Amino acid sequence: MALLYLLSRHQYKPVVVHCNYGLRGNQSDKDQEMVEQICMLWNLECISVRLQYDSSDGGNFQNWARDERYRIFRELKKEFNAQFIVTAHHQDDQLETIFQKILRGSGISSLRGIEPLNNDLFRPLLDVTKEQILDFVEEYNVPYRIDASNEESTYARNFLRNRWFPMLEKFFPGWKTNLLSLTEKARVHQHLIQFVSDHMQYDNSSFSRNAFLNLKDLLKPVVFKSLFDRTLPNQTVNKGFLEEIQTIERLQTGQSVDITSSHMLSRDRDRFYFIPKKESNRNTEVLEINASDLKDGLVHRFVHASIGSRPKKFGTNELIIDVGKVMFPVTIREWEDGDSLRPFGMEGSQLVSDHLTNRKIPSHRKKDALVMQSFDGMIAAVIFPPEKDRGQPGTISEQVRADNTTNKIIKIEIIY
Repeated sequence: MALLYLLSRHQYKPVVVHCNYGLRGNQSDKDQEMVEQICMLWNLECISVRLQYDSSDGGNFQNWARDERYRIFRELKKEFNAQFIVTAHHQDDQLETIFQKILRGSGISSLRGIEPLNNDLFRPLLDVTKEQILDFVEEYNVPYRIDASNEESTYARNFLRNRWFPMLEKFFPGWKTNLLSLTEKARVHQHLIQFVSDHMQYDNSSFSRNAFLNLKDLLKPVVFKSLFDRTLPNQTVNKGFLEEIQTIERLQTGQSVDITSSHMLSRDRDRFYFIPKKESNRNTEVLEINASDLKDGLVHRFVHASIGSRPKKFGTNELIIDVGKVMFPVTIREWEDGDSLRPFGMEGSQLVSDHLTNRKIPSHRKKDALVMQSFDGMIAAVIFPPEKDRGQPGTISEQVRADNTTNKIIKIEIIY
């Protein structure tokens, strides 16, 4: 409401979009009613959208809600030929974002946090604290409502906001300034990586082999990803490949290694090249799956996948994955060189190619194996090609195993 007041005060005429998830019943409806009345008073276009969350899907509500509202925002942006999607993210949101990324082990570059301007997303209040916003709306009599669910610590952001941050303020005065300074340090880190990449890149598709191999091992994955993102900005490099990046040192002239389902890294004397794969007989179809797709079961090639409650006993002819330990959408695809997982019951990771060898999958059948990959890049399961006498249909990652706390599971079965 503070942002809407400021835009209106400065003679902008935004299209206002209100998403009502209906989680708080009558209170949610009152939120919508207030927005609609203010827009009518200020002569602004207002579009209200009611959304219904299906909790039986076993997904994450906040992820679903974010995906749905930004889908709606972009559809309406296109319809109204708008320039930006403007949101009221503020400094406290920035702090929560950075803190979550630290706790989740994100790379240094990602600690830049939320960008004020990122393509079509504009966040003009990012340097303003929540306390300043509350003072502002009180001083200028801007109507607003407080979402009571924000005071509950059910979700990660709320937990940090309500439990951790007050204690940090008590024991570490000035911690907010220190944490926000990480955004600038992350930008410096990103500029340094770009500088290194600039000095080893020949053109849009190749870079210096010697310069790359002379880097410290810790730098190689970061610099390679920078080079990859420049050349193939709409693709995602395989996480397993980055973990095994030192293997490209052994590539001989003319040899290649897969880095995505459509591209390879090839060596030609003193250069590495990003090149498209030649067409082959392999089926490189990648199936993207949301939790809702699994509600009634889904069949893809020789795989039957479904979502349901945790069984009392696990069968030997099925793979069981804890829904809460993967991020949707997941994908089912053919495995690629560099793919790796942490097999169930093991401490370390293992290349999928090595795992298939260890599980005695015949050489001529290895190419038919599939993997299920979480949205965050983790290989959740390797699914072996059909063979009736084999028993276990594949291997799940230790990171997604079901335990006594599991409620919802993905069950994978083989169709013979």
